[in-house]
Amino acid sequence: MSTTLALSAAANAQSAAALASANAARDTACQSLINSYQPKGASVSEMREYAACVQRLHPEPIPADATTVLKFAVVILLLSMPVGAWIGYRSHLGGDVMSAVMGAIGGLLASGLGMFTLVAVIAGVRFVVGY
Repeated sequence: MSTTLALSAAANAQSAAALASANAARDTACQSLINSYQPKGASVSEMREYAACVQRLHPEPIPADATTVLKFAVVILLLSMPVGAWIGYRSHLGGDVMSAVMGAIGGLLASGLGMFTLVAVIAGVRFVVGY
């Protein structure tokens, strides 16, 4: 049983190495095609190959609405720490610094867990609905 696992692990490693070298070769071929491309006399198939190489080497960026959502999440997480620190500081009668630190950590964890729950619910609804 152990020999079979060792052989399959070695085969997987060789397969991954072969795939990585094939991808590197495709990237090099695409780079040379992009550098030598002449659009004036190109046929439709050459134009399609050029477009595929451009898409391979320069994939689509993150959409603007996704970056807006990520910025909003970072701002909420950053704002939750001082709010939690202030609540922790004020809730303790002596105004202990450790209470403020624990409040900041609690605020960060609470907002992070809330955002994770919201994203999980949205993803679940989109999965069930098929949207």
